[in-house]
Amino acid sequence: MTQLFSLGRYILDNALFADAPMTKQALAKWLKTSRPTISRYGGIVYYKFSEFRNDYPELDKSLWAKKGGSRDRNALLTPYQSWVISLIFTSYKCLRNEKAVGQFLDSNPYIFTKSKYHQELRKQSSLNQVAI
Repeated sequence: MTQLFSLGRYILDNALFADAPMTKQALAKWLKTSRPTISRYGGIVYYKFSEFRNDYPELDKSLWAKKGGSRDRNALLTPYQSWVISLIFTSYKCLRNEKAVGQFLDSNPYIFTKSKYHQELRKQSSLNQVAI
């Protein structure tokens, strides 16, 4: 019997859904990894996906030069950002190669959109209601 493995489906099925903003340290604890790993994955998607980047609060213009950008990357992660980082985490667990993960992200940007996040969240919510 032929079996099809879809990394995209696999990472979506193993995503973390947070119901509140959280620190990178808290996300690291949930994913059983280190805070620097979470920061590294967040850095990768920060430059690849504008929706992820734009979820960080905007800094006052007077702080842009001092902080090295217009977004406050020290702010709590939104539930969407935590979800995206959990997808990256699972991608790395499967592919174990930074170049391969980068190619996967470049080839499948639709997986990491807010629209996909809300679609998967609705699906998760309906599954949880059935289970209760």
